[in-house]
Amino acid sequence: ILTGGLRYNYVSSQRLRAPAPAAVDSATGEFIPGVNLGPYQGEAVEDDYISERYGVVIKPMDNMSVFWGSTDAFRGNGTALLVGGGIAPPEISTGIEYGIKMDSVRHFTGTVSLFDINVTNRLQDDPNNVGFKRIRPPLSNKGWEASLAWDYEGLTLVGGYYDGDLL
Repeated sequence: ILTGGLRYNYVSSQRLRAPAPAAVDSATGEFIPGVNLGPYQGEAVEDDYISERYGVVIKPMDNMSVFWGSTDAFRGNGTALLVGGGIAPPEISTGIEYGIKMDSVRHFTGTVSLFDINVTNRLQDDPNNVGFKRIRPPLSNKGWEASLAWDYEGLTLVGGYYDGDLL
């Protein structure tokens, strides 16, 4: 079985007010909320991305499937402002997974898979610039997972294990 698809992702956001600069009380050194909220803005931010999804499933035996899949994901960061100027780009992730699934062998179903997920444009609040963001380094997560389900007379018991290296 072959599957595939493309998804058009579109996000439109509008910033109505710039974030507040850090207002600090000179006597106590504490942050003063609601002071100097900045000028109004009405600019729109539009992000779009075509995400791809592909997969292959091969069934070498009646109760066994071997699979491979690739997926892109998109998340618009809207009107988040970056330290140093500009609006944050969208967050994009790509993932690949492949594995084996055994179906209904003496009331058991099991899956073992390997995965590799990568994320770019992750944002982090900047503690020195309240309301502004920094782009964090790309994130990579590689590992494997397994699950086992036991089904008997309408009762299903499921267990799983995950082991990944977050880089």
